Amino acid sequence: MKRVLVSAGLLCFLLAGANAFAQSRISGIVNDAQGALIPGVSITATNTETGVMTVVLSNETGAYNFASLPPGTYKLNAELPGFQGQLYDKVVLGQSDQLRFNFKLTVASVAQAVEVTVDAQALLTATSQSIGVAIDQKRVEDLPMVKGDILDLVQSCPV
Repeated sequence: MKRVLVSAGLLCFLLAGANAFAQSRISGIVNDAQGALIPGVSITATNTETGVMTVVLSNETGAYNFASLPPGTYKLNAELPGFQGQLYDKVVLGQSDQLRFNFKLTVASVAQAVEVTVDAQALLTATSQSIGVAIDQKRVEDLPMVKGDILDLVQSCPV
């Protein structure tokens, strides 16, 4: 009789322990609007009661898996730069639940303005095709001009 009671108690303990080790999990896939799978997406499960955050990344097939989460109410958020995030709020996870949430991310609209400012004088000077030498007034007055023709002056300048 004593053996039966010990065996029954051990059996009850093992059954209660098995329930304690049961895992709750959340999994799913992430794809874009065209249905293509997206790897490297950061999925965050935040327990709204405790504030504990668990983060996983989607694999090369777009799948993600939170293997073992304690029961509670969660907020699931999927984010990837260049895409608009998606959020599932008030996800209730019970003992031994296995929930599946798929995310569909859309491309984020990008609004960028590029302003280029350049000093126009520097640009013209840098790209000028002219070659010139500055001559001061005193040097011009001292130059001998046979005919008094301005072209004689231009030809006498060194290049």
